[in-house]
Amino acid sequence: MSSDIPLKIRVDIRDLWDSPNSSIHKPIEELTKTLGHKITPIAQWPSLWIELGSRFPDKTVFVPTIISTTIVWYERLLARLDADEEWAEELLTALAEVGTGGLDLRVEPAPAKANRPSTTWDKKVQVFRLRIPNTDPMSQSRIAAFLEKDFEGLFTPGGPVDDDVDWADVPPATSSAPADASRAPPPLQRGPQAADSSVPAAPERLPVLGALARPSDLFPASPPYILTVTLTGREGMIVQCSHEPSLELMNEYLKKWGKTNTNDSMRRPIFKLTMVESDFCIGLMDSLYIEPNMSYHRSVNPTIILSFIEGVLGYKMVYTTSSYWMYRCTTLLKK
Repeated sequence: MSSDIPLKIRVDIRDLWDSPNSSIHKPIEELTKTLGHKITPIAQWPSLWIELGSRFPDKTVFVPTIISTTIVWYERLLARLDADEEWAEELLTALAEVGTGGLDLRVEPAPAKANRPSTTWDKKVQVFRLRIPNTDPMSQSRIAAFLEKDFEGLFTPGGPVDDDVDWADVPPATSSAPADASRAPPPLQRGPQAADSSVPAAPERLPVLGALARPSDLFPASPPYILTVTLTGREGMIVQCSHEPSLELMNEYLKKWGKTNTNDSMRRPIFKLTMVESDFCIGLMDSLYIEPNMSYHRSVNPTIILSFIEGVLGYKMVYTTSSYWMYRCTTLLKK
């Protein structure tokens, strides 16, 4: 293996990709049973690291991300085979030229301007290609949606047959087009029966555990994000959120504009803000505690916080009581 690849990456390739215990083997075996052809993934590690490495300051995430995307490819192909007999026949016809021998899936970096993963069938050398873009991490559901679109047109005229088409011009699935009525948020409901009817459909196949990134990378890239505000009277309030960057922005903004308590000899702000690490996992902040630095003789006014959540962060309220608010955001948020 190329010495240009950092040692940590080479170790992860050995332990997570090449290992007989790699999580990638299960979807390969399941697809082989259904398709009758084994498709072997061949990752172009030197070029992948050269083109995509700048997106991974934490090297421990690089190989799992490639594995995760590759597993999604196998799962989406298998799901389409199970769901669409006509398409399955087209695939088998195309693969008949290969004979009973094995097939390759070339995992390689996408063209420089590509903004989403793509897959093609290269007729010339009879291999599949999975191209991974140099973009911020995506949730598995978004990756699956892009690949599903490519699989759908794999054998249609003008579809994603590999003839050096530049995929940079393919727009992302999350278009910024104006929202229509069908996408409008549901009316606000109060009490235990409140619910958001826009909950996304459950995935057809659960992801493999070993392919999931660490929590600090997984949740920022996996909407919907959930945010709650709990008012604790004179003791302050607690803001909890599955999207750490949202909490960070709120924390920094409130600290920047915090009002000094003129009755405090230490000249401290009226409120103390504390980011708290999640009890579920290491390295992920999921709570912001807002508490008075001194005795506070009135209930904390939550309106500024609630306005910031909706007006700045873009979350939508889905449930509320007299001292509790729950918000939800389905848009992928980037820093």
